[in-house]
Amino acid sequence: MSRKASHYLRIGEYPLRDEHGKDTGRFGRIIRLSMTLKENKRKARKEIHEKACELFSRVFANLSHIDEIQIQINPPNPDEDKRFTNIVMKMTMSRATAEQIKWKTFKPKELPQILESYWVAPELRKEPT
Repeated sequence: MSRKASHYLRIGEYPLRDEHGKDTGRFGRIIRLSMTLKENKRKARKEIHEKACELFSRVFANLSHIDEIQIQINPPNPDEDKRFTNIVMKMTMSRATAEQIKWKTFKPKELPQILESYWVAPELRKEPT
């Protein structure tokens, strides 16, 4: 992911439901981010984590009706109709988790350990040895 490369951001909200399937009146937000990934997988994951921390902190700070955020990362796809078909990373954070974090001192490398869900595609996992 290059900082100079353009990003495509797409956002959508979904209602959160209780264990009985009833609408809670609260919402989750999906942020789909299309980014040019670096060749070095470790650096790519590091930059994704940094960007995700920025997005999580800003959305939870500014949108009080959002209780959950899912970020999906994918490389750019030239076919506009299939832009988000090749997801390489997904992460979900709840407001309860976000409120426990001191964002100014939080290290993005610790993000996978605190998320409600975290998934990385094989092509973005550790470098071959």
